[in-house]
Amino acid sequence: IYKINNSKYEIYLGITRNENNIDKLKEFFIKKGYDISIRDISISKDLANLIDSCDKLLEKVNEDKSIEQIENKILEYGVI
Repeated sequence: IYKINNSKYEIYLGITRNENNIDKLKEFFIKKGYDISIRDISISKDLANLIDSCDKLLEKVNEDKSIEQIENKILEYGVI
């Protein structure tokens, strides 16, 4: 996700290890008008554990409002 703010790009990166969440997030962000790019990357074990915790929350929700709440908490606390 990126936004242009004062001629500068703000970039947001989403990471999931759950195939179902990939589709859920892709659909969510496309509805918001964002360009989506999906790539496989290597991550550390610590980051994988953190992502798994976030994935468990995301698995349980389907409404856009709930996904936005998870997104805002992650951005607020700088979890990832």
